[in-house]
Amino acid sequence: MRVAAIDIGTNTLLMTIGERTHGGTLRVLRDEHSIARLGAGVDAAGNIGSEAIERAANILRHYRTICDELNVQTVVAVGTSALRDAANRDKVCAALGNIIGAEIRVIDGATEAALSFRGTTESNAPAVVIDIGGGSTEIIAGRNCLIEYRESVNIGAVRLTERFFDTLPPKKETVYAVTEFIFRQLPDTLPTYHPIAVAGTATTLAAIACGGFFPERIYGYKLSLDEATAITERLLRLSPPEIIAIPGVHSQRADILPAGAVILISIMKKFNLNACTISTRGLRFGVLLEII
Repeated sequence: MRVAAIDIGTNTLLMTIGERTHGGTLRVLRDEHSIARLGAGVDAAGNIGSEAIERAANILRHYRTICDELNVQTVVAVGTSALRDAANRDKVCAALGNIIGAEIRVIDGATEAALSFRGTTESNAPAVVIDIGGGSTEIIAGRNCLIEYRESVNIGAVRLTERFFDTLPPKKETVYAVTEFIFRQLPDTLPTYHPIAVAGTATTLAAIACGGFFPERIYGYKLSLDEATAITERLLRLSPPEIIAIPGVHSQRADILPAGAVILISIMKKFNLNACTISTRGLRFGVLLEII
């Protein structure tokens, strides 16, 4: 059975198509990444706008074509922070669900955290998964495939950009204010397990460190706190066009990357993480594994 798992996030819209092999493992057939910025303005207005809906709709039409070409039997779609927060989420889910041909299930933060952990970890070793999204950040710890701790915090790259970074580069006092805000939202302690960072902020910082977006180099890359801090400080001195010019940065992520980077280094500093391993997997893989 071929399954498509779709992650409808605040910034990105991701789809992974896979099937179970005869040996019982997951074989990935396609992994698609697009940016819809569905959550643009949701933090302030409380609704998803028509332009954002149309961006997501166009991406999903393309994804539906891919599913048809690959003879996908089952499509499973989940929505996260933007859809959780939007007052018009039922209308949006119905419209987008009709396009992709599947009901869109809006999951709560705890479920998102659990699926992100399952999709990111590939062994029974103790791990802490840090999943920085557009609207929220999930922090999950566990071992032996069992989750021991999970937290969903309403700090994300889109949300904090809209709240704090109205201009780029931001003023120093703005960076200080957003950093203080992040620290106040984070939990006090975490299990001291191996940290794995997932999603667009983390993979883009690794891409900058690698000199370009090379998936085979980014997957498993060890990003040190010193390296992440240096990259973040550089981003905070640049305008969006200057950030776009950096090899490895997607043009539609440039404006929210500084805020996302501040979230990551704030987490690393608060919990004394000298480095974290970067993963290109995440929530959509958790959804896929749940079905397959």
